[in-house]
Amino acid sequence: MIKQGFKKQFAYVVPTLSESSAQNEDIVQLLLFASAQLEQELECARDVAATIISVEHETDGWKHLSPLFSKEALKHVSVEKLKEPTTPNLAIAQHKPAYDLFEFLKNCNFHQIHFLDRYGLSYYPTLAKRLGLNFLDTFFIIHLAGGTIFRKDAEDNLVNDVDALMDDMLERGSLERADVIYVHDRKAWRWYSDKIEVDSDTSIYDLAWPQETANLTELELVDPSVTPAIIYHGPLGAEGGLPLFCDAVSRMLPKFKRPVEVFFVGAPKAIGGMDAVSYIHLRCAKWAVPVTIKRDLAISDEIAFICKRPGIVFSYTVRREGI
Repeated sequence: MIKQGFKKQFAYVVPTLSESSAQNEDIVQLLLFASAQLEQELECARDVAATIISVEHETDGWKHLSPLFSKEALKHVSVEKLKEPTTPNLAIAQHKPAYDLFEFLKNCNFHQIHFLDRYGLSYYPTLAKRLGLNFLDTFFIIHLAGGTIFRKDAEDNLVNDVDALMDDMLERGSLERADVIYVHDRKAWRWYSDKIEVDSDTSIYDLAWPQETANLTELELVDPSVTPAIIYHGPLGAEGGLPLFCDAVSRMLPKFKRPVEVFFVGAPKAIGGMDAVSYIHLRCAKWAVPVTIKRDLAISDEIAFICKRPGIVFSYTVRREGI
């Protein structure tokens, strides 16, 4: 039974809701989680409200992201820009968004606040809670998709500016004081493993999609015990027929009488105002079958992978990279 007058208040903090935000895979993942959590709360007949907070003073991209939520869920969603604090602060430039957010949240009453790990925007609120100064009844939840230095390492880029080090300090402090961590990227989590000391009371959940090795070098015989696959092979974008493929799979899956897996093999491109990976996550949310995206293979390895999987292949024949 819902306590009279009680409403669960959730907040989801995103760096921006600009026109290009729907092409940011991290933002889309966070809002997909928000959509699923809101639907779950509504199915349990709970009184709930969700606030999307844009740290940058832009919300023009919300029109591209709002379709992530059902019409019923949208009745419970509001969008806010981060307001400037009434009292100016002397936080150095790289800390200012995080500190302004701290001042903003002090005047709110959220039960849960969700953040991405990148930029460390929960640094000051979690510190205030650790010191017993504020937010004692608030759960701080970090969605780990890879921070600033991790991404530079992954791209083999040198750390050549102080701002990146400042971001890294905020990111690590936020993770070490989080109440809950949802892991969306296992490589990023492994990278953090020897660099932070997570509180022993922190709950950690693995939401990462399964990753398979990309080191395929030769064709293998088909194993008859392998679950049949439905494979899309080509550019992960509209020009390769990706939306049509997703439409067809949505109609076919209810008619299959045995387990299947769905694979997307190719290079991702922007589609429908968002990046291809986020688009696929959105389209396959209700398929209830394993879905894997393989976007880092050389063309020879793509062919090797497809040849060893029994099933149906949809292939866009005009190949990229001049081959």
